[in-house]
Amino acid sequence: MLRLISTPIGTSAPVKTYVGPVLYRQGGYSFDYFSVVTGSKRSYSYRSVEVAIHDRKFMLLDSTVVSCSTTEEFAAQVSTEVAHEKSLVA
Repeated sequence: MLRLISTPIGTSAPVKTYVGPVLYRQGGYSFDYFSVVTGSKRSYSYRSVEVAIHDRKFMLLDSTVVSCSTTEEFAAQVSTEVAHEKSLVA
């Protein structure tokens, strides 16, 4: 089971986590997720697609998690979030 950090230490603004679709990779089912706090991560590789979908749905119970239906949507959301974070630092 994955645990998310939804608010960085020392801040009060929740950080969005973006979750990509479940995909078949290297003999198992997994999904990617991203936040500016943790960076890009890949879930555990599940043998069953149903279990991977269940774990992804569990993550979506958190109000700061945004579901992306396609890899293209996930990549676009991550790119936008990274560009926004860079503009805040600059």
